[in-house]
Amino acid sequence: MKQAITIGLDIAKHVFQAHGADAAGHVLFRRRLTRAKLLGFLAAQAPCVVAMEACAGSHYWGREISKLGHTVRLIPPAYVKPFVKRQKNDAADAEAICEAAQRPSMRFVPVKDEEQQANGVVFRARDLLVRQRTQCINALRGHLSEYGYVFRQGITHAATLIAHVEDPNSSLPESARGVLKLLIDTFAALQVQIKELDGEIKRRSRGRPDRAAADDDPGRGSDCCHRNHGACASGGELPSRTRFRRLARADATAEIDRREAQTRRHIKAGRADHPPLADPRGQRSDPAGLSARGTGRVLAGADAAPQAQDAGHRGLGQQDGSCRLGSVGQRRRLQGSGRGSVS
Repeated sequence: MKQAITIGLDIAKHVFQAHGADAAGHVLFRRRLTRAKLLGFLAAQAPCVVAMEACAGSHYWGREISKLGHTVRLIPPAYVKPFVKRQKNDAADAEAICEAAQRPSMRFVPVKDEEQQANGVVFRARDLLVRQRTQCINALRGHLSEYGYVFRQGITHAATLIAHVEDPNSSLPESARGVLKLLIDTFAALQVQIKELDGEIKRRSRGRPDRAAADDDPGRGSDCCHRNHGACASGGELPSRTRFRRLARADATAEIDRREAQTRRHIKAGRADHPPLADPRGQRSDPAGLSARGTGRVLAGADAAPQAQDAGHRGLGQQDGSCRLGSVGQRRRLQGSGRGSVS
């Protein structure tokens, strides 16, 4: 039996589907494997490329399969979907993964290590607690509105809500006050847990080698730096926020220069269709003596005569105002004629 060059693996909770193919893409085997037999089956195969969709659990299986000597390739699910044939099922998905992995221009997702996955868990857990905290505040505000108390939205006004509930002189009934205090206790507990996760994020960011660069740049904090580390599985550094701003400014400057150059060509050629000029920085110096605003004024004056001339030679079928009156000469004849002269 030929050795498989590429194995497409459709992972699941308990039952996996493997699709093996040679270098020419011919099918060698289709196997249905349970979770306990997956690693044993792959260990018996010669070192090859094992492709999976980049989804939940794929990074764990990628690390385990890499230990067996195979080359793991994770493919974004959006890139696998075009290769799925009709009657979608696990076997068809595994075949599509195998076929997508053999494409020379396919893009892959690097396999994350355990530390990078743990960094992502910290942020996802914090986001969950923040959503729960928001739910508590919204529920507290909604219950108070039923008793005629209306408060502004936002976490900054939470202290006002809590003070009103805990105020013994308020007109809230005691039967409702006890239930609302349970929401307040839940809110306070969530506040403490969120602060603990914030401290954990800062602690992990101190161990990053680019911590000093993050401290020097006011636009990058430990949170941003650590998020980049957790999101970049290859260990490379994502562009900083300052670099993103510089790139955006450079692109904006290039676009403005391109539009101004095109506008000058249109003015020289006497054309009325010109690209709009939008300079976000307002009046800008120009080597040719034209700025974004100045070019628009010059363009308006240069195009006034051609536009007026073009308006006087429009065809009969074009619309001039609220009614179809035709060219300028026809309108003059219409104004000088009587009621019966309209034909």
